[in-house]
Amino acid sequence: MIRIKKVLNSSVVIVEDKSKLEYILIGKGIGFGQKIGNVVAPPEASQMFIPADDVRIKEFIGLVTEIPPEFVEITREIVA
Repeated sequence: MIRIKKVLNSSVVIVEDKSKLEYILIGKGIGFGQKIGNVVAPPEASQMFIPADDVRIKEFIGLVTEIPPEFVEITREIVA
């Protein structure tokens, strides 16, 4: 079971598992209407990223927050 730690936009959320490990989930509408603390099932996400260290997650978050959600979704569809 993983809980939302931060909603970056409607397609990207940061989650935390019970052992306090953080993950980045990307999926169409995964962050829409979500609140901090809500439980999310990994199958709802199209992609799950496990950061190598705190520096990389901070860099990734900085980049993702600057990208419009539509671009994230288009990129996800192209990759799929």
